[in-house]
Amino acid sequence: MPLTEHHFTLSLPQGPVEVREVGQGRPLLFLHGAFSDSSLWDPVVQRLAPLGYRCLLPTLPLGAHRQPLPPGTDLSPPGLARLIADLIGALNLGPATVISNDTGTAFMQLVLTDHPHTVAAAVLTSGDAYDHFLPPVFASLKALPYVPGGLRLLAWTMRQPALARQPWAFGRLSRRGMTPEQARQWSAGLLGDRGVRRDTRALIRGFHRRHTLNAAARFPAVSHPVQVIWGREDRVFPLHLGERLARELPDADLQVIDDSGTYLPLDVPDELTRHLHAFLQGRGAPPAPHAARA
Repeated sequence: MPLTEHHFTLSLPQGPVEVREVGQGRPLLFLHGAFSDSSLWDPVVQRLAPLGYRCLLPTLPLGAHRQPLPPGTDLSPPGLARLIADLIGALNLGPATVISNDTGTAFMQLVLTDHPHTVAAAVLTSGDAYDHFLPPVFASLKALPYVPGGLRLLAWTMRQPALARQPWAFGRLSRRGMTPEQARQWSAGLLGDRGVRRDTRALIRGFHRRHTLNAAARFPAVSHPVQVIWGREDRVFPLHLGERLARELPDADLQVIDDSGTYLPLDVPDELTRHLHAFLQGRGAPPAPHAARA
């Protein structure tokens, strides 16, 4: 039976956020990273939802969004952690089971430490942590807000498969790569909307390791069950970051998946789904109350 998908827009204090909902059952919130959107998780959701999960997939204001936020919105990492906490509240999920990837994993560390009451359990997959925020291979992104036309050039690069697969672009993030449709979708806002480019400049200016290091200093107070899942071949976020997260978060386990880069949902959806389901059936949080769609 085909999965039913619903689309709606939440009006948060920060502005509009588009959300997709797939499946029925225990609610799960999925967070993507910068310059991607919720479709990053589609290969996993297609496998996980039939197992009895209600998958909630927001497209966060991280560069691939299509609805800009009002000028002056706080898009610093602490501001985005607040947005995620407000999103959990607006969806009536609290406390929520949250699954993150890439930059979303950095923001999730801030949610765990700044807004712990909103979280029941977390799955942190390959992404920014400790001194890798931004990771060294993408340090040049910090210059984009100050280069005329820089964000348009990035969006154009994302649309050219041969360029997007290069190591200096997105080739390091995935061994399989994004689909042509994802490339078009993820770059559309940057190419066509001045407000999206304004949001993205503010986002990039906020990237700094002090935020993830400050969160890490407060890990001893985190009491939530956490599953850390890392790609062994991740060339952007080395495995030692995942190992350290699993050591320093008090109730965390580590699973390592072979033959995957940062984008585990694209590279190894079958194995990632298996690990997620096992965690959710074991140490993961009990079902949260049913939430009505906005």
